[in-house]
Amino acid sequence: AERKRGITIQSAAISFKWGWNCSYHDDIMNVDVNLVDTPGHVDFSVEVNRSVAVLDGAVLVVDAVAGVQAQTETVWRTMTARQANVKQVSGNAQSRKQEPLACLAFVNKMDK
Repeated sequence: AERKRGITIQSAAISFKWGWNCSYHDDIMNVDVNLVDTPGHVDFSVEVNRSVAVLDGAVLVVDAVAGVQAQTETVWRTMTARQANVKQVSGNAQSRKQEPLACLAFVNKMDK
């Protein structure tokens, strides 16, 4: 059903190493990247909320051919909102606010 409709219905994750030239160290730094694909459809917004709670940064990919979809702005607000982190302190869960995610919007398929 997911492929047939062309939408993501559940989150998927992959990890890989990314090597980049770091001018501070004059060598290649290896960074662990955990890529999480979350659904953008309104019916699956709970998946987005769960994923955002554990991320350090996010990229919103917008299809230039299809344009901005109904849920795009809601997903962007979720990504950029301050997230409540729950921290365990001596058996008690304490909620604390943190800064919004580092976010980037990427427009894909602009060559079509």
